[in-house]
Amino acid sequence: MSISGDPPAVAARVPTEKERREAVPTRQWIRVWDLPLRVFHWALVLTIAVAFLSSEEDSALNDWHVLSGWVAAVLLAFRLVWGFIGESTAAFRTLFDPPALPVTSRVS
Repeated sequence: MSISGDPPAVAARVPTEKERREAVPTRQWIRVWDLPLRVFHWALVLTIAVAFLSSEEDSALNDWHVLSGWVAAVLLAFRLVWGFIGESTAAFRTLFDPPALPVTSRVS
């Protein structure tokens, strides 16, 4: 301690680049959906948009409306099949898995 009561000044050591890189936690990617499921979702959004925009009966786009309905039906059939044979991120069997319970401790 110095006379004023303050602790002595210590020069702070600057970490090296390697130490800074090692101190940063690495990212761990968690797969939420696989590629076929992502393509399915965006294709379904597109077909619904086309169906909505071409919904006038007397419109020249009426053929697009019917086509988008058929494409949506094929997409839904694909999703049903993919839900049974697809990867674990798309499988229906994981739909109702209970979430991981947090670990708690009891203090007696």
